[in-house]
Amino acid sequence: EKLSLLTGVSILDVIKEEGTTELKELGGIVTFTINGIPSSKVKEILWAKYQIIVSVSPPSSTLLDARERQLKSLLRASLHYYNTEEEIDVFVEAIKSLGQC
Repeated sequence: EKLSLLTGVSILDVIKEEGTTELKELGGIVTFTINGIPSSKVKEILWAKYQIIVSVSPPSSTLLDARERQLKSLLRASLHYYNTEEEIDVFVEAIKSLGQC
């Protein structure tokens, strides 16, 4: 939720509720991009500066969805019950700092 408030960050883990136009967020894996920064570069910077691990998913990993939505490489962060609120805040601040580059 916090990532979705950042300018330049697009969260891609949403579905439309059947029969509505309302979007619903999904699970603990967050798939996102930062406008203007290649996903591989974001991954590299997050590890080098913050020791945060994310993965990069190429379009071939979700070929039909990637084609339909015209998606490029995506970043995936796996957040779970063992992540503290402070760790999540550090992650969000790191992403925020990259979006301001």
